[in-house]
Amino acid sequence: MYRLLTSILPVLTLLLTAPLIAGEIEPNTQKLGLGGYSPVSYFQPSGPQFGSPQHQATHEGVTYLLADEAELKQFNANPAKYAPAYGGWCAFGMAVEGKFGADPTNYKIVNDQLLVFLKNDQMDTRDMWNEGSEAELTTKADVYWNKINNAPSRAYLGSQNVASNGVALSGYSPVSYFTKGYAEQGSPDFAVDHQGVTYLLTDAKQAELFKADPAKYAPAFGGWCAFGMSISDKFPIDPTNFKIVDDQLMVFLRNENIDARELWNKGETKELKHKANAHWMKVQG
Repeated sequence: MYRLLTSILPVLTLLLTAPLIAGEIEPNTQKLGLGGYSPVSYFQPSGPQFGSPQHQATHEGVTYLLADEAELKQFNANPAKYAPAYGGWCAFGMAVEGKFGADPTNYKIVNDQLLVFLKNDQMDTRDMWNEGSEAELTTKADVYWNKINNAPSRAYLGSQNVASNGVALSGYSPVSYFTKGYAEQGSPDFAVDHQGVTYLLTDAKQAELFKADPAKYAPAFGGWCAFGMSISDKFPIDPTNFKIVDDQLMVFLRNENIDARELWNKGETKELKHKANAHWMKVQG
């Protein structure tokens, strides 16, 4: 997937005709975010609506227009929630290490975050994003955004399997695996840090459960594939491919060629856990 994306990057770059956005504005001019659309409106059923110059807010050097006083208060209370990801650049472009202008009406809400995409006569990068692995693309976009902004990466913090932004399990709530029996996306509004790693929970109740006993809910082996650990290796994971073993969350690799959970199920659990724990101790140093 990534090879395909990077191979078409030069072609994409040549096709770009979108106007300059935040970070590319002439000196002494206002940096207007989202082409004047209200960032709060994207999260409402009506979708993107133009804001008003009478209701302005500035976040990280970019000015956003809101529709009314109510939206202005919402934005000012939590600007990081409403401001577009990647500084308003095309999210797909970030995933293939390119800075593409975006059409502010071409958007998607992912993990409670606003992503905007390039759209012109030749292509729609939102369609290209939807054809890929959202977790993989998001991770790659985060890495590149941190790189070009000189932000310190938190990837592999303490040998744990986390993205560059420090979020574990691709943003899935560790508590939901236990209480609901399935993988469920958490929200940045209910983020909890544990040993330098950020976990996203779905609501305040889950956040309190996690804080009360983080060791119970945090994934085994630092969030690496449990089967990979049992054969002395570190495999990436599909956070929706999991198993609760002895009241412990284990996550597994899954792709077109292999389902590591199936391989785990074919073995002897006690022996696999012993081997995985032994290798995890080495990984941790």
